[in-house]
Amino acid sequence: MTKKIHILLLSAFFAVSFSANAQLKYYPDSMLRQVFLAKTNFYNGLALIHYVCDGVNYKKMTKQELALCDGYVFIDTGFRVKIGPVFEVPCTFYPRFSEGLCAVSIKGMMSYIDTTGKVKFSLGLKSCTPKEWVNAGPFNKGIAVINTGDNKSNKPLKKFYINTSGEKVRKPFIIPAVLAGIAGSKKPYIPKPQDPAIVANRPPDLVIVEDTENNNNGNNNNDNNNNGNLNPGKTYIHDKWLLDDKAKKAFYARKPFVNGIAFVEYKCNDKILSQIDEQTATYCGKYVFVDSALNVKFPVAFDKPCAFLPEFSEGLSPASVNGKIVYINLKGETVINLNIPNCGAEMIVPGPFEDSVAVIQKGNPETNSFDPLYRIDRQGNKLPNLGFDNLLPAAYGVGKYTGLTVADTPGRYIGKGPTNGIWFLVDAKGRVLRKLDRIVK
Repeated sequence: MTKKIHILLLSAFFAVSFSANAQLKYYPDSMLRQVFLAKTNFYNGLALIHYVCDGVNYKKMTKQELALCDGYVFIDTGFRVKIGPVFEVPCTFYPRFSEGLCAVSIKGMMSYIDTTGKVKFSLGLKSCTPKEWVNAGPFNKGIAVINTGDNKSNKPLKKFYINTSGEKVRKPFIIPAVLAGIAGSKKPYIPKPQDPAIVANRPPDLVIVEDTENNNNGNNNNDNNNNGNLNPGKTYIHDKWLLDDKAKKAFYARKPFVNGIAFVEYKCNDKILSQIDEQTATYCGKYVFVDSALNVKFPVAFDKPCAFLPEFSEGLSPASVNGKIVYINLKGETVINLNIPNCGAEMIVPGPFEDSVAVIQKGNPETNSFDPLYRIDRQGNKLPNLGFDNLLPAAYGVGKYTGLTVADTPGRYIGKGPTNGIWFLVDAKGRVLRKLDRIVK
């Protein structure tokens, strides 16, 4: 397939996606709206956002909008989705539009799209590789600079310039406006033959007066760290939960960490909003996992659970994503989706994993307790009860039945007889080991 045909196919793919998403919207809550007003810069009327869905808004979202959840899209100032998640975010910089074009990754290749989402051209470079990084800069007066470098040493490898058609051009002759004697002017400076730069070098293909409002001449190194914030010169805090000294002391005093991770609500105020970057600000008003240094473990915001506290056990934790109960791994990835509402008519409690088995329980308002519904394995498959009405990991019975100790629990279960209602200690195959008598208090 030729490069031209490849670009045409990608352009058609973007055009269809744009048409499908033209009426779709993003639904930030009041806190996120405040974040956008405080933090987001719209370039050419568009901003790249992480399309975060929560348990409040998902009910009013269409199926097409739900399909955008956890993806990256471009929105306009009315929160309308203009370009859907048919691209990837490059590894080394944060995409933003300039002069109607934006560098993104498409199927692992660096390409430039226009404000309608159509692919204009591809650079023919991989956007993310283990050995080499690529930084495709924004356009400045029709010219963008492309840098590549070594991931291990961070040393630059190649540098070249392109025009808005993707064609390589010679390095532009950059003259600061102040030195050119025309400060504030955006007109090209025409060098005179006696200028030292012209005497020493061949006349360049393009002459640009440095624009003080966009002083990077295509090099967006500052954008690598600011994630699109208003002040590129300022360093913003990324993926960190901010607490003042008093709140931090009280938090640590509660000893909230299980396996080195705690589940917390990310609260924001004006002071915090002024310190964090745009990506971190999407956590505001949501829930995240943090480590003992208060670093956000996963770049994902979770819903507030209605009937359980997310805690990791055997590498998995229950959580709520887009209003549904799921289990996530230590990378924050959803590995089991129970497809059960987090806050539905029935109060459902997903239990921790013990011996690779978790028990899903249902609230019983009559007894003010929870009754087991079923068991699942680490793949989310329902497990048979082996002839018992209920079958639970034996650890659930420690302290409830006489003579049942922690030493009895590995690989064993407690099962309720289907006819007599008596509980037994059984092995993994359902064979009865002994009868259990409930402790009377």
